Amino acid sequence: MVSSKLLTLYSEGNLHQLASALASAAPEELAGADYEWKEEHAQEVSDFLQSGLPELAPYLSLEQALGLADNYLLDLSHLPDAPGLAARFLLAFWEQKPSPDQAQQLVDHLLLLADHPDAENPQAIRQAASTLQG
Repeated sequence: MVSSKLLTLYSEGNLHQLASALASAAPEELAGADYEWKEEHAQEVSDFLQSGLPELAPYLSLEQALGLADNYLLDLSHLPDAPGLAARFLLAFWEQKPSPDQAQQLVDHLLLLADHPDAENPQAIRQAASTLQG
């Protein structure tokens, strides 16, 4: 779902319309859709993931945040410690929109990120997951 339309809205600074476009997308659309387009626009996608996506956290559901976080892990994003960035995005999302009944879903995703071979500090991700579990 990180597509031309979303990047245009982001580059125009139209956070409200961008949030609306994301809100209308199904969570499964946010992770893997438009891979070919993302590959052709890898730098723009990478910039959006690092700068734009964190601004959107207040407008997202947990399912949408999880789907978007998976974009950090795409090979085309060229992000060092992509699993750590994804985990930090999800934790920032959680700080703004905690939902105790969904905590286990977030914990499970964090543990998957900690096990990712590119995770530079898996122990920190596991610690964050452990803290959420209480």
